[in-house]
Amino acid sequence: LFASACLENGASPFGCLHGVGHGLVASVGAENLREALRSCRALPVSPSRFDGCLTGAFMEYNVGTTEGSREFSVQSAYAPCTSVAIDMQPSCYLFQPLWWMKALPPSKELFAYLGELCRAVQDENTRDACFMGIGYALIPEEGFDPYRTVSTCGFLSKEAEVASCRSGALVGAWRIVRTDPIVRVACADGLSPEHAWRCATVRLEDIPGGWSVPWRRIGS
Repeated sequence: LFASACLENGASPFGCLHGVGHGLVASVGAENLREALRSCRALPVSPSRFDGCLTGAFMEYNVGTTEGSREFSVQSAYAPCTSVAIDMQPSCYLFQPLWWMKALPPSKELFAYLGELCRAVQDENTRDACFMGIGYALIPEEGFDPYRTVSTCGFLSKEAEVASCRSGALVGAWRIVRTDPIVRVACADGLSPEHAWRCATVRLEDIPGGWSVPWRRIGS
């Protein structure tokens, strides 16, 4: 029923199902996260790297709309991501940096610490999702300004990390700023062609039916 409504209402299926995930955790309680995850998995949607319902469930668990952010500790920095199935982990890590940013006190060292936390994730695919999550978390902090966010992503030490951060920022900004220049700013500026292209095209692979971006115009 949920999946059918999301696919039929004309909205982004990813965004709609993301809201379903929020609602499931809010309904059953954060302590019953696994019940909500099972409900997400029961939805008849096409598998993809990032699952809309799962991302909503993990986000609600971390930074609940009803109970607020849970407390951070070094020992639980990667929870619940490390305790869920491996194919759920990219969806979990995509919103893990948002929790870190909300739960940790602001400081000059915060962004560097976020990079360290993501860098310690062992699986390459999941680690990439974590760096994307930094960019996604940064874009609202920077007032949905792609220029400022691109600059902030520059604190990361490797070009691949910067590209992933920008890719996540692009997704966050595109929902608000639907103009072509943002694509070139967020992905192309200052990156090698390989990483600029990877930054852009990753969206089509990861969120089918989500945000539609004119990637072919990059570099034009």
